[in-house]
Amino acid sequence: MAEGDSPSTDASTAAPQQRKPPGRSMFTKARGKRTKKEVQRRPQVTRTFLYPEEAAHWFVGDLLEVSGFVRPHMRHRSGYSHYRPILTKPDPWYFAGLVALEACKIIDLFPAAKADAILREVLAQADAASARHEVRVSHLVQGVMGRLGIGAILLKATVPDILIAKVMRLLIGSPRAAIRLIPTRDAHEQVTSALKLGQPVWWKMYVRRFDIRLQGEPLPQPKLRPIAEPVEAPVEAPDEAPAEATAAA
Repeated sequence: MAEGDSPSTDASTAAPQQRKPPGRSMFTKARGKRTKKEVQRRPQVTRTFLYPEEAAHWFVGDLLEVSGFVRPHMRHRSGYSHYRPILTKPDPWYFAGLVALEACKIIDLFPAAKADAILREVLAQADAASARHEVRVSHLVQGVMGRLGIGAILLKATVPDILIAKVMRLLIGSPRAAIRLIPTRDAHEQVTSALKLGQPVWWKMYVRRFDIRLQGEPLPQPKLRPIAEPVEAPVEAPDEAPAEATAAA
């Protein structure tokens, strides 16, 4: 090596590179790798208990509003009408299809006794609401829910919520095949148009803040009970008789 030249650096004597501290980096993550989402727990809320008659009246009223049966004394107790398109002209068959779609989740969200009471009240109030139009809603609802149960048995699995409306339309079939449930072609179109709205959401939103209490059912006991404060024993006055006896002695 000539004099004055800068010395060459040897690879063996080079300073080792500093390693990066262990951690996650968006550049080193393999493509297509799925990350597990963190489950966010919802805060526990105090539920309000309603009787089946009150819950069914609320449910039928919301579906009547979406089906075009707007009444002056109707109370907007929920935001269900904001998620569903409202008919400008009332149609009883659309209302019947909507009841069949939404009521199918009752048996999944409630115990057997409560589900039976809710379904009985829903069908009775729905029939009363559509009686003037000569439409028996309970006949259609029971027929559709029965076919949905048979379809679940044939599939050997429960039908997911996103496919309930589609499976209902397939099981109802054509207007000619559904003549016993739906008498006319126009009624068939209204029922299927109600089933095209998608998955049922009314009772899923209901159980987040409300529950059902049957007649004669005892009130629910709170999980945390206050501890009773200990009772202090009364302090007795000291006996002065021995002191007087020693003084006399």
